[in-house]
Amino acid sequence: MIVGADLDGTLTLTSLNNFKDSKLPWWCATWLILVRPNKKMITILREFAKKGNTIIIVSARPKQLKGLTKLWLKIHQVPFDKVRLVNKGNGIEKRKLEIIREMKVEEFFDDDTPTVKYLKEHGINARLP
Repeated sequence: MIVGADLDGTLTLTSLNNFKDSKLPWWCATWLILVRPNKKMITILREFAKKGNTIIIVSARPKQLKGLTKLWLKIHQVPFDKVRLVNKGNGIEKRKLEIIREMKVEEFFDDDTPTVKYLKEHGINARLP
């Protein structure tokens, strides 16, 4: 099975809703490496990975943060096979849906209730963490 998860607010304890509207340059986000992990959700992903499932991280972070994001995932021992960043701004739900369909994700975790609702309306098995 292919399992997907959002990052901020799902795999982290902090939802960065204000960050997605930030006008700061992407490199100002290096502090994100200090964001605390959501150990409960990471444990769930580890269980999926132990059973041989593929793990895809799909986040609205800017694409320039891919290296920093992968570093954070490795530091906190979050299992993942791929990281896809869809950028901030309008249409995040649609861009996430496109990647989820492209990657054939069968179950997706996201902390954003409107995103979960949107994905469910489009036939995705999505749920809150």
